[in-house]
Amino acid sequence: MAQKQIRLLRFAILIILCFFRTVSAADLEIGTDGEEAHEYLIREAGFIRDACRANCDFNNQKFRYINWDDLQLLKNEKNLIGFAGRSSPYDLSNPTDKKEYDVTLRHILGILSGLDPRHDVIVGGATDTGFNSILFREAALAGFTTLGLTSLKGSEYKPAPMRYGYLDRGVSFGKESRTFAQVVNTVFALNGGNQTTREIVLAGHGYKKEVFVVDLGTPSVAVKVLSQDFPIYSTGTQAVQKYRDNLKKRFNGRSDVLARESNIIRPDLLKSFVRGKKVIGITSYSMMEPNAKLTEKNEKFSSDLLDRLNPNEVIIALSGSDLGAEAEFARVAKKKGFTVIALTAALSDPDQMLKNLDGIFVVAESWEGRVGEFIKLLDGLISFGGSQVVIDQILAAKTRAIPWVHIPDTVVLTDRYFFADEKTNFFTDGSLAGEFLLGGIKSGRGGSCQGLFFRL
Repeated sequence: MAQKQIRLLRFAILIILCFFRTVSAADLEIGTDGEEAHEYLIREAGFIRDACRANCDFNNQKFRYINWDDLQLLKNEKNLIGFAGRSSPYDLSNPTDKKEYDVTLRHILGILSGLDPRHDVIVGGATDTGFNSILFREAALAGFTTLGLTSLKGSEYKPAPMRYGYLDRGVSFGKESRTFAQVVNTVFALNGGNQTTREIVLAGHGYKKEVFVVDLGTPSVAVKVLSQDFPIYSTGTQAVQKYRDNLKKRFNGRSDVLARESNIIRPDLLKSFVRGKKVIGITSYSMMEPNAKLTEKNEKFSSDLLDRLNPNEVIIALSGSDLGAEAEFARVAKKKGFTVIALTAALSDPDQMLKNLDGIFVVAESWEGRVGEFIKLLDGLISFGGSQVVIDQILAAKTRAIPWVHIPDTVVLTDRYFFADEKTNFFTDGSLAGEFLLGGIKSGRGGSCQGLFFRL
C-alpha cells in the first residue's frame, strides 16, 4: 500500500514539474531559420532598390516599401481595388498579342473611369510584365495610388512602377494570392490563368469579396472556370457600372450623393483615354430651339468633312445630348469608325444621352460651366448654327486660338453674330472644311483669323 502511494506521489510531482517547466525557444520552434531569413533580406533589399528605380523613372515619385502592419493600415484607410489578369509578357510584334494588349488597355481604362483616385487604391501583382505593366502605368497616369504585391520569387523580376510595394515570404509565384484576396475589397479579373482563377475563388468564396470577371474575347482558363460561379462581363465599363450600382445600394439608393462624392466619370482620365489623338469638338443648336430641324445637307456635309479626317488620329467630342445637329454628326462619325465621347455637365439627363458613346466625361457641374471646360480640352471645334451657347463656345475657341469651322443652319443667331463681326468667306464644301481643320490642328494655327464659315 505504501509503495502504491509513493508511486502516485512521484507521478503527481512529475506532472507538477512538467506544468511549471520553462519551455525553450527550440521547443516552440519560434523565429525563422537563419539562412532563410538571410535569403529573404537579400531579396527584399533587391526588390526595394529596383522598385525605387522603376517608380522614380516612371513618374518621379518615391516608392514606399510596406510591412504587414502598414498594409493593414492602408486597408483601413483606403478602398483597395484588386486587379488580376495575364502574367506573361505581350509580344507586340505578334498580331494576336497586340490585339489582346489593345483590348486589355481599353477595358482597364473603362474600369478606372468608374473608380475614384481620392479613395481607391489600385492593387495588382508587383512584377512589370503582362497585365500589370499596363495596369500600374495607366492607374498612375490617372492619379491613382498603386500597390504591388508579390512573393520572393517575384522579387527576381523587374518591378512595375508603383507607389507602395509588399513582399510576401512565399518562395514561389502565387504564395501572395491569399494576402491579395484578404486585403482587397473588390477584384476585377480580366482573363488570366491558374493564378488569377485561384485569387478570384479565394476572394469571392473564401473572403466573400466582390468579384467582377471581364471576358476579353480571347481564350482564358480563368474565364472558363470562373463562369460557373461568377457573372461574366463583356466590357470593363459594364463591370465597373455594376460595381457602382452595388455601391449605390449600399448608399441606400442616394445616387446623387454618390455621384457628387465619387465623381463617377472624371475628366482627368481623358488624357489616358485619348492616348495622343486629337480631340475635335462638335457644338450645335438644340432641337428644343425654335425653328431647329435636321437637314440632309448637314449629313452630307458631315460625311464629307469626316472623310478628310483619320479615325486613328482623331476623337470626336460632343455634349452627349441626343438632340440637334451634333447628334447627327456623331452618328455619321460612328459609322465611319471614329471614337465618339461626351464631355458633358453633371446636370445632363441620362434619358436624353446618345447611345453607344465610347466614353462619357463629366467636366463641369452646370451647362454654363461646361463651356470653358469643354473648349479647354479640345484641339479643334466644329459648330452648326446655334444661338448663345454656340457663340460662347466659338469665342472661347478663338481665345484659346484653336482652329474652328462653322456651318450656318436654321438657327441663325450665331451666323449673324459672326458674319457681321468677321466678314469671313462662306464655303459649300465639307471636304474643304475638313482639310482646313486638319491643317490648323497639325500646324497649331487657330484664332479669329483662322475660323472659317461654310455655307450649305
